[in-house]
Amino acid sequence: MRQDMVRIEWYESIFKRSSRRSYYSTPIALEKFEALVARAQELSGDGLRIELVLMEDGGLFKGLVGGYGKIQGMPAYIAFVGDQRDPHVSTKVGYYGEGMILEATGLGLDTCWVYATFDRTQVNQQLALAEHERVIAVSPIGLSTAGYGSTDRIFKFLSQSKKRRSLNDLVDGAAIYELPDWIVGGLTAVQVAPSAANGQPWKFRISPDSVALYRQLGLVHRIVSPEIDFGIAMLHFELGAMERGRSGKWKLLAGPDVANFVVDPR
Repeated sequence: MRQDMVRIEWYESIFKRSSRRSYYSTPIALEKFEALVARAQELSGDGLRIELVLMEDGGLFKGLVGGYGKIQGMPAYIAFVGDQRDPHVSTKVGYYGEGMILEATGLGLDTCWVYATFDRTQVNQQLALAEHERVIAVSPIGLSTAGYGSTDRIFKFLSQSKKRRSLNDLVDGAAIYELPDWIVGGLTAVQVAPSAANGQPWKFRISPDSVALYRQLGLVHRIVSPEIDFGIAMLHFELGAMERGRSGKWKLLAGPDVANFVVDPR
């Protein structure tokens, strides 16, 4: 993963970000839109392309999104396009895409990860896709309506019914009080990472000079692929570790271990 793409400025945004489904149709301010386009170009690469697309109406999303309600009214959306020949492409979408989401949050804009229930035909028509490319996920972007819309209220109620896992529950074979401060910081950031239906499919194994992320799949991930969620958690952990003074780089793996975070030598 490209460590130079990660910005410590995103750290504060991980605690501000929330999924929003009801939007004003008001266009995004030009300076913010241009800043996002520039960041999308910077984060693209390594088998991933990020595009911002303006909408004439809010009809991109269909049916029940994640079971929580239809997204309405957004003036634009972000498309995360991946190279299907890359076996790690969905994890990269989560990692770099969450950077894009946090960038938008820092600019005062609202978003919502959507993996499946969007109008794929419409999106494909709006993007020039190569033969090997596929839209892996999208996110509406704009200003959410004042307070919570009806679909936002439903989502907030359902998500709060599933509590975030404790820090101790995120770690295999170690107690939090035994761990270095930078690892605790990384895990604290993972606690608030978004995931499909709040499934939180991750667990961490600690070694003296590295941290392994591996799969702990629940019922929801028998239906929804967890790879995007893993990438999101990886970025959150890295930001939390950076905020506590340690940097490193994720190495993607094959098998039950998803990735290994190797700290930089001091």
